[in-house]
Amino acid sequence: MLKRCEDTNLSLNWEKSHFMVKEGIVLGHKISKSGLEVDRAKVEDFSKIARPMTHLLEKETPFFFSEECIDSFNTLKRKLTEAPILIAPDWGFTL
Repeated sequence: MLKRCEDTNLSLNWEKSHFMVKEGIVLGHKISKSGLEVDRAKVEDFSKIARPMTHLLEKETPFFFSEECIDSFNTLKRKLTEAPILIAPDWGFTL
């Protein structure tokens, strides 16, 4: 892989490149020997966004879907349906 990068004049950011590691975070997922897991930071982030709606589930709380709830719902909907688009590199391309 390094040879191909060199041949196509691609440069690597050494601060972001990690070799010989046992686990890492890629696109919001933790990749390790035990498999694929969701990054805990993402779960906490989405929990903060959903907090106005989760308060509606508390005991003896009147169900009022406020403007804050609507905003959090729309934010979650947008974040969960608009995934970033990744394109695989064309290794056959020559300069």
